Amino acid sequence: MNQFAPIALAAIVLPFWLLLFLQGRRLYRTFLRKYPQEARASIPMAFTNCRHPEQLFFFLRKKSRPILQRDPDLWRMRQRFVALMALFLAIPTLFIILCLVIASRG
Repeated sequence: MNQFAPIALAAIVLPFWLLLFLQGRRLYRTFLRKYPQEARASIPMAFTNCRHPEQLFFFLRKKSRPILQRDPDLWRMRQRFVALMALFLAIPTLFIILCLVIASRG
């Protein structure tokens, strides 16, 4: 099990990373297109090619909820993004715990 654990973890986690990346990018671009004024006021470097952490974290903050709840499509995308973020954090943690349990049994 030990030699295959990193490969198994990668095989499980990589699809979630890809889905999270694609969903976040889709949410971000849709928000920029539909609400350019709010994006310009709320997200640093919103209309540049530069990456900024706030471009991701904006959708997780409470101040974005009223704006996103007005638009059912954006709200649905945000909910998917949050669910994928939770899976992104939970799956590796559970996998490591499983590996520790298996290793402790001998």
